[in-house]
Amino acid sequence: ERSNISDWYWHKIISKLSFIMTSLIEIEIPSSVVYIGEGTFSGSQLKNITFAADSQLSYIGELAFEYTAIERVQLPNKLIAIGNYAFKNTNLKNVSIPSSVVQLGNGVFASCYSLTSIDVEDNNENYVSLDGVVYSKDLTHLVMYPGGKNSYPYVVNENTKVINDSAFYGAYALIDVQLNNGLEEIDQYAFYDVQNVCTYKLPSTLVSIGNYAFSNNKNLEYVNIPDSVLKIGRYAF
Repeated sequence: ERSNISDWYWHKIISKLSFIMTSLIEIEIPSSVVYIGEGTFSGSQLKNITFAADSQLSYIGELAFEYTAIERVQLPNKLIAIGNYAFKNTNLKNVSIPSSVVQLGNGVFASCYSLTSIDVEDNNENYVSLDGVVYSKDLTHLVMYPGGKNSYPYVVNENTKVINDSAFYGAYALIDVQLNNGLEEIDQYAFYDVQNVCTYKLPSTLVSIGNYAFSNNKNLEYVNIPDSVLKIGRYAF
């Protein structure tokens, strides 16, 4: 099934859950749309999505495209924010964050097992991509790791203070990660559902481990808890 809503020239909002669990496989979004709501295409068979060249889209809601078959998407250049888990469990292979984006939600590309790189346009003032991994511009926050990136080991940037909420969520291709000395906080769900890491060596600078931070790590064999840690959230492991 294909949908072309270009005739809806007066539409500015696609409401939440509008196409949830449908057999829709392709859609063209007209330039007039500025907002895609929560869970709009969740669980549908959507594979191809096209935005008008002069798209005015500024916001993609949380879970908007989760559990769809999307393999590629060119995000419009006026996009400002992407909600939590917007593209979770899709078939994306690579993606580029436009310079206009000022807010990336938690786990936007969580559990995207084919995703090997997340690029960020050079003139984005809030985020930067280092070898396909998204950091805050000042490198103090590791924001997002692509689930299909195979690094052995992946070495976290030395300036990182915080591993963000859901940063490594569903990173099945991750085998080993080296956390930097200077890291202070591992947010909730940061390493949730990481299946192939057996050992985590936590640095002596770490203060806080969030809820479910390492939960559902089925092959986890060893983790050290340094004396510096003051808080361990519920179900952290």
